[in-house]
Amino acid sequence: MYYVVVKITNCLAVQNISQNIVHAIQDHFLLIQKTSLIRISNLIFIRHYFFYIVNYKIFFLIPLILSIGLIPQLMSNALAEENTVIATISVGEGSRSIEFDSVNNRMYVTNWDDDTVSVINTATNGVIETISVGDAPHGMAFDSANNRMYVVNAYDNTISVINTATNAVDATIAAGTNPVDVALDSANDRLYVTNYNQGIITVIDTDDNTIITTISVGGPGNFPLHIAFDSTNDRMYVTEWKGHEVSVINTATNAVDATIAAGNFPTGIAFDSTNNRMYVSITSDDAVKVINTATNAVDATISVGNSPRDMAFDSTNNRMYVTDLADNTISVINTATNAVDATISVGTNPYGIAFDSANNRMYVADNADDTVSVIDIAPVAEEIKKSSSDCYDCEPPKLQSTQIQISSNISIIISDDESTNITANVGDEIEITLEITDDKSVHLLPTSGIYTNFMEIPNDMNLFFVNNFDDWNNTSTSFYEWNRNHDDVSYDYADTVMWSSPEISYVEFPVTDETSFEIINDDYIVEHFIISFKMKFTDSMESSQVWVSAADYYGQSFKVPLPLTLEILGDEPLDFTSTLNQKVLGYFNDPVLLSVLSQWSESSNEMSELSSILGVNGELPSWTANLATWTVEEKITPAEMIIAIEYVINHSA
Repeated sequence: MYYVVVKITNCLAVQNISQNIVHAIQDHFLLIQKTSLIRISNLIFIRHYFFYIVNYKIFFLIPLILSIGLIPQLMSNALAEENTVIATISVGEGSRSIEFDSVNNRMYVTNWDDDTVSVINTATNGVIETISVGDAPHGMAFDSANNRMYVVNAYDNTISVINTATNAVDATIAAGTNPVDVALDSANDRLYVTNYNQGIITVIDTDDNTIITTISVGGPGNFPLHIAFDSTNDRMYVTEWKGHEVSVINTATNAVDATIAAGNFPTGIAFDSTNNRMYVSITSDDAVKVINTATNAVDATISVGNSPRDMAFDSTNNRMYVTDLADNTISVINTATNAVDATISVGTNPYGIAFDSANNRMYVADNADDTVSVIDIAPVAEEIKKSSSDCYDCEPPKLQSTQIQISSNISIIISDDESTNITANVGDEIEITLEITDDKSVHLLPTSGIYTNFMEIPNDMNLFFVNNFDDWNNTSTSFYEWNRNHDDVSYDYADTVMWSSPEISYVEFPVTDETSFEIINDDYIVEHFIISFKMKFTDSMESSQVWVSAADYYGQSFKVPLPLTLEILGDEPLDFTSTLNQKVLGYFNDPVLLSVLSQWSESSNEMSELSSILGVNGELPSWTANLATWTVEEKITPAEMIIAIEYVINHSA
């Protein structure tokens, strides 16, 4: 019998382990005696260790720092490298969708921002070709019988047909307005294309690349997005982004046979060919719906990560992999139980995903990193099942306080007791400061964000940024996300918000008898992560909620509304400060000025006399006489006339 003895902050944890765990330890540890470092699988670090083997018993004495998830790893299939990222591949800009060529064992990746497709050799995980296609390539479909990859170009309204034997574009097909995704009905040699803005599906004959028909799926307001083929029942299933439903198309008749209520903003869709089910990601609900294709009824709803997007089915192990765009993770669903068995960290903003059945791997397009993450998949472990207590860090960060300051006004401390209505003027700088704690060191917090200007999704808003919803399913159109290890992301749909880089600080507080246990972290100290977001509006904004978020190093996160509403009033105030020598008119009493102007209007009407009356050196332009006349006629006030004339004399050549 073997034992692992671990000292964790004065607490001994003793666990029995089996022979294969000892072998795993021997395989995965670099043992360096009397140093301050052990390296495990090139990822996990322990400081100040002492390691020795006596009579086949293994002891670890670790004074304060336990390697990330070591005990759960030991308890879970002997440190098996299951569902781990084994490679990261650089591709083009804005990697979006990904599709597997099962004939040549290659992955094809659409690069939205540079209008190319990257071709990856899955044997070497290297890019072997970059193919120029149309504007804004998005979805793809592979025709294995004819060695073709069909690539939808959203802004060109076309499909590029790539010969996968030569990686040359053999043809370009008209595909309707704003095509987004495509699926192949190989039995009938047809492509089904979602046309986002038109609210239709375009059906194309792949023999001659001509459009056969179009199918309405709710009309222009429903925004059909993604599509998947049910090869068992010969049906196409289409997610309708703003229709909040899934349309079912009979490919024999090209008619809509059914519509299924799916939840708020259905996005990705994938077919489980083993159990004859469709899995649909519901972006704003952070969930996946399971549709029984025999009855077209929703059989289950599964909670996944934040803003689920695309999905891919692992037919070997009966698992569905879901990209959680806002969490930078993949949720792994066991399709036998419809429960999430694992969560995998990948690159920033994972979007598309595809299964390499030849090598038992998942390939994930990390949109913001311009990379592809390669996940090695192992069979489902039956020996040991994880429980909710098997996590190293189970607690998300906590928002302790919020402070808001408008320009130089007095700071306002926000309380949860009641909602506060905050108003500011156009041009005011608004600073919102968050104080956040965590059960681990706050120095490890990698990201935090702020979201406001919520509204119904504008038709022309880039869908990549439609990730952050309020309680009424309105999306944030102005937000800023700070990232420790990546570039910050700032977005404003209407270009009316100017963001400044947030200020970051860390404060440590002493622990006293009065300190709440909830804010003491695992190192028995109280640390606050303080981040100040600064924004300035150049236009008015209707009253809107303000949401904030933060995540820790291990994927635990919060996203909550602050107990306030923010409203921006009126136009930007006039700026009277200037480094120039401004010319101003003298002080005038309104009745006196009106009397003088009336006499001038009834007599000469000479511009030189008007200039003299107003004390202007030189002669005013002749058209300014109208200003004086309008003042006399009370169409404008004397003050408005003076402002206009001061503008003229300060901006004339």
